[in-house]
Amino acid sequence: MNDKKGFTLIELMIALSIMVIIFIIGSEFIVKSFKSLTFTSEQDTAIQNARKIMEKVTKEIRECANSERGDYPISEIGDQTLTFYGDVDNDGSAERIHYFVQDSIFIKEATKAGTDKEYNSAISTSTIAEYVNNQSIPIFTYFDSNNATTTLINNVRMIKVKLRLNVTPWRAPDDYDLETNIELRNLKDNL
Repeated sequence: MNDKKGFTLIELMIALSIMVIIFIIGSEFIVKSFKSLTFTSEQDTAIQNARKIMEKVTKEIRECANSERGDYPISEIGDQTLTFYGDVDNDGSAERIHYFVQDSIFIKEATKAGTDKEYNSAISTSTIAEYVNNQSIPIFTYFDSNNATTTLINNVRMIKVKLRLNVTPWRAPDDYDLETNIELRNLKDNL
């Protein structure tokens, strides 16, 4: 009687091959799931922070006012930059605020007026939003009282702010656009 129980070499090789294939597929699934989870978390954090910041930026721009020495509320406008005056820290004195993008970071610089009402004191710099991916798309667009775009500082009555965010621009999903239109309360002429 030849009653041997067990696997032949071929059966063992087939079983081992199947296990290796299942392991490779399973590990690929785990790696992709981890990347997706990490990306989703990063993107969600960036978007939530940008929404909070956009509310603050909207409030600050909406309240622009003359400088301490009487300069016009808006000092400089551009597609990627905006400089204006306003009491953003509620201390009773207007600061000079400068928004711009540098290396995909949306930055705010604030300068307090000195005793001579000149804006030559230390500049306070803060990061407004990271992962800005506007490239050639304007962050700031300016409109006059007729809602036509303008490049004349004295005609600006509304500012559209558009931030395009993407934590990982080299992979999906695409950019997330966050935009708002801000009417300048102290420059209204349609009352």
